[in-house]
Amino acid sequence: MGRKSTLNSLPANVSAELLHRYFEQPSLTIDDHHSWLADQGYEHSRSSLHRYLLGKSESPEAQEISEDRLIRMRCLEVASSVYNGSDQAGLIDFSESLFSYVRYGKTQS
Repeated sequence: MGRKSTLNSLPANVSAELLHRYFEQPSLTIDDHHSWLADQGYEHSRSSLHRYLLGKSESPEAQEISEDRLIRMRCLEVASSVYNGSDQAGLIDFSESLFSYVRYGKTQS
């Protein structure tokens, strides 16, 4: 069995930001993530970074993020079809309250 990746020992804030960038900005390439990580002061090979991110994309947390993103999009679709207001902020607030209801069974306070 291979050794543990040194990427697993990144500080929590760097790891969280890296994963946030990976999941929330799917258009970024491995080179983009590699450059960002180097800018933060952490040098790793592109292949180890790729393996690390692929492993994280198959984790339960990643599945939950993906599911939440899909639910949010559907709630925005529903909200836009029934919302009578004219401001974008109101539409987004309505959509988020739908998301909260669907995901957690309660409305936002």
